[in-house]
Amino acid sequence: MKNMTLRLLATLLGLLATALAMAAPFAFVARDNGAVTVIDAETGLVVREIAVGGNPYGLATLPGGARAYVSNLFNNEIAVIDTAAQGVIAQMPIGGPTRGIALSPGGERLFVVTTLVDPTSGASGRFLQVVLTENWNIVASIALPNGADRVVLNPLGTLVFVSNRSGNTVSVIHVASNTLLGNITVAPGPVGLAVDPPGKRLYVAHTPAVDPFTPPVGNTISVVDLETSTVVGTITVGLAPDSLVINPTGTRMFVTNAGSNSVSVVDLGSLGVLATVPVGATPRGIDITPDASQAYVANFGSGTVSVIDANNFNVVRTITVGADPQAIGRFFGGATPVAAQVPGPLSGLWWRPSESGWGIHLTQRRNTVFAAWFTYDAFGAPRWLVSSNCSMSPPCPDCSANAFCTGDLFETTGPRFFIDPYNPGAVTVKNVGVLQIDFRDRDHARMSYVVGGRTRTLDVERQVFATREVPPNPDYTDLWWNPTESGWGIGVTHQGNVMFLTWFVYDQEGKPIWYVASNCEVIPAGNGCRGTLYRTSGPPGPAASDTFDSSRVRANAVGTIEATFSDTNHGVILYTVEGVTASRQIIRQVF
Repeated sequence: MKNMTLRLLATLLGLLATALAMAAPFAFVARDNGAVTVIDAETGLVVREIAVGGNPYGLATLPGGARAYVSNLFNNEIAVIDTAAQGVIAQMPIGGPTRGIALSPGGERLFVVTTLVDPTSGASGRFLQVVLTENWNIVASIALPNGADRVVLNPLGTLVFVSNRSGNTVSVIHVASNTLLGNITVAPGPVGLAVDPPGKRLYVAHTPAVDPFTPPVGNTISVVDLETSTVVGTITVGLAPDSLVINPTGTRMFVTNAGSNSVSVVDLGSLGVLATVPVGATPRGIDITPDASQAYVANFGSGTVSVIDANNFNVVRTITVGADPQAIGRFFGGATPVAAQVPGPLSGLWWRPSESGWGIHLTQRRNTVFAAWFTYDAFGAPRWLVSSNCSMSPPCPDCSANAFCTGDLFETTGPRFFIDPYNPGAVTVKNVGVLQIDFRDRDHARMSYVVGGRTRTLDVERQVFATREVPPNPDYTDLWWNPTESGWGIGVTHQGNVMFLTWFVYDQEGKPIWYVASNCEVIPAGNGCRGTLYRTSGPPGPAASDTFDSSRVRANAVGTIEATFSDTNHGVILYTVEGVTASRQIIRQVF
């Protein structure tokens, strides 16, 4: 039942198997609270929150790769993420809780540190599981010391190195034969690992394991010559170094210092520290963009990601991602999305003129329509329903005539939008009926529905409230949302110098409620609008009655709203509603 609910939520909230139509690149951030946060690296906006469960520890990705793999400290599965759709497509069994994780250079093998029961001794211990990503066959389980933690491969993918945190060794595994070659002796408490691009040196961060009540110790990086498997140098960095990353040219290394809230920038020629960059609390994971221009740092203690200019050594952006970010996945620069940013010709506000007071906002992309229907319940209170996947038949990219869409209708409940911190986990979904819209042309259609046993068919048309002779450029008509707060949205219909905003949220009882700004005047800059926000009441709506008396509709001004768009795909709304003033980021909801 839980998986079915998740699938319904995914459909409802636009988590369809297509790429987000926004600028790449993206950064994936594994968080210990059970989620992976996706950041648009060009804008710094959080664009997706992917639930993976448990306590994510590591994240294995390849630049431009199709999959990301998330290990889990308290889960016997690996979450497999489709990096284009930005959603979990599988939870693959691995046999035990997992820690460090890494991919071979070609992505065909996954190496995972797992806690298993030794079939020989019956005792619990750490193993390196070698998994074929094509079919999820586990081809080897290699016994490791009980402190086995992080994993890294050399650039050729021929050797795997595993740090043994409770000891003073790094294990070396031969990939072709799946055998343990031996252990390199280093200083106590090896944690993070990195291999230079030539594959000649291994760098090991040291933070000896201590109990939770003892301050972290250690401030060194060991330099290991891989030809001799011996330590040939030591670098002094900040307190409790955790993770390492080396730029593509092999000239600099970035080290997170979890105990001193900083990142050390190391010159790998001289092995000297070039700079110490203050970041958020308890920095752990770190990765660098392929062009080596920026480093992304997961600040576990402050719920943020710091973006460091890799040339000037200063923080250029701090991004709030939520609790316990732990690892950064190198997926910068996805493929060009298939979906267009601009919605199809059927998109916009539709109504029935003889029943003024309710309407339906349509968003069309290719052969799918997302219909958000704002109406009234049996007592005349605002109510909204959605058909998130109204599929066109026949396929209708232009929809000039003779096509219709059919889809299920859903009703949701959710958190108290203007009172409590928004919790997307509180959103529930209920299937309440079926919707079909038969399009006669781009401006006229016949809408049929079944809701609660009530069936009705009625004519609807596009609502024209401003000149359409010259289409706005850019046109902000679309369905907008905040991916980190999935479950609410705002429909924008842009005509001339006016935008009509329809806002779908939840009231103080968690019931669906809607507001409208029917005359949101476009601001002089052209990239937004300001207007009065209204809450309406009326007679029982079409889903609750066979008749609708428009004379009973009442609109009450409850506040103001201002929408400002930073580009064609991103914006923010600033609002005052019934005494509550706040703002929220929004992006186009692309499906």
